[in-house]
Amino acid sequence: MYISVTLLKLTNPLKIGAFVKFAFAINQQISKAEGVIKFKTGNKWLINNYTLSVWKSKQDMIKFISSGAHKEAMKVSKQIASGLFSYGYEAVEMPNYKEEIDKIFRLSKGQKI
Repeated sequence: MYISVTLLKLTNPLKIGAFVKFAFAINQQISKAEGVIKFKTGNKWLINNYTLSVWKSKQDMIKFISSGAHKEAMKVSKQIASGLFSYGYEAVEMPNYKEEIDKIFRLSKGQKI
């Protein structure tokens, strides 16, 4: 399976409305996506929004991010975000959500993960 972890840092709290619009559409898309095993989203202080998703394959994840609402959101992400961080890896076991979110925040601060 393929694990994908992302963090989007909004430029300021006034961008929350635009983010929520896209986030809702993306959540609808991912809930119906082919190959998704599990996904979980969250935020920290409203402007730091993160996602952990588990896929049957990396190809399934790539198909998802390059289509529909996610593709459209990526086109405008630079207008609402000051930073976008992500990493992915192949795994045999389900990831620990808290550990992965801690890693993505360390990555966003320039620390090794």
